[in-house]
Amino acid sequence: MIKTNKNKPPFPPYIFPLLYSISLLYRALITSRILLYKFQIKKSYQAPCPVISVGNITCGGTGKSPFVIFLCTLLQNKKTLILSRGYKKKQDNDDENINHLQLKNTQRIAQKNRIQACRTFFKKNNSDYILLDDGFQHLQIKRNLNIVLIDCQNPFSNNHLLPAGLLREPLKNLNRSDIIILSKYDEGNPQTLTQIHKTLTKHCPKIPLLKAMHTLDTLICYDKTKNYPIKKETLQNKNITAFCGIGNPNSFKKTLLDLKCQIQHFIPYPDHHQYSKKDIAILNKQSTNSDYIICTQKDLTKINTKQFKQKLLVIHIKITMPKNDLLYLKKSLDSILLC
Repeated sequence: MIKTNKNKPPFPPYIFPLLYSISLLYRALITSRILLYKFQIKKSYQAPCPVISVGNITCGGTGKSPFVIFLCTLLQNKKTLILSRGYKKKQDNDDENINHLQLKNTQRIAQKNRIQACRTFFKKNNSDYILLDDGFQHLQIKRNLNIVLIDCQNPFSNNHLLPAGLLREPLKNLNRSDIIILSKYDEGNPQTLTQIHKTLTKHCPKIPLLKAMHTLDTLICYDKTKNYPIKKETLQNKNITAFCGIGNPNSFKKTLLDLKCQIQHFIPYPDHHQYSKKDIAILNKQSTNSDYIICTQKDLTKINTKQFKQKLLVIHIKITMPKNDLLYLKKSLDSILLC
């Protein structure tokens, strides 16, 4: 078991026995569900083109959103449909829309019923690939390539299933994957990385492990009239107020610290948070003495940039991979199109 402060459960110890009992019931339910699909008692939908699933085995931020965008850049010479769940009522304002408008041949649909969304799309359109966003547990759709991301900062929480921990499935179920991406590999400490490799060797020794690093791509400044890129050095020693609604706010905070700015206020919201007028008012009040207010690219789609009194900076992240790992991933993508 990986022992870090991040792995402590976010609840008082005295309620753990109750949560653990519930997690045993949860294990039985998800195991039964997987078996129903394995033995085809419940049928999975066969899409008209190859499907690439990108998912995780824990709740929280593993970096799926930037990795889906990264895959789109690798597939720019192919028609790609991103199929997402959509969250709450504002499906079009979530990270479903991040950057895809800048990518050629890429379309995105965010809908709760992804099978229906797929059928409707292919009545009038076509695509070379489908990217199934957050798809590891979405067994209703068959996939040709199953990619699972593991966060190298907090890989398996406390190694317990929901609600006693953050695992959505038992670790042995990683054997359903074709590729495991060690996300934010450069941000994991050596002890944690060693334990990750030991854990994965124990539970899924035959699954290829590829490394992925998150690096700062650009900083975009949004003011009242225009937006424009600024140099990273601009933030050195500047006072900033930061906020985010992502699964792993600590990763965002580390990026800010690397920029050597002075963090006056750091306000994390729940993942996929929809910002209200009250939230914006609080942020404006908190940032009164700040030079900038900063958020992630994921948050950008849920806010009106003109509502902020200070200049708003948005951090854009890009994925990089070691040469051999990237080559293996590209070959895997190409191979399923030939099937």
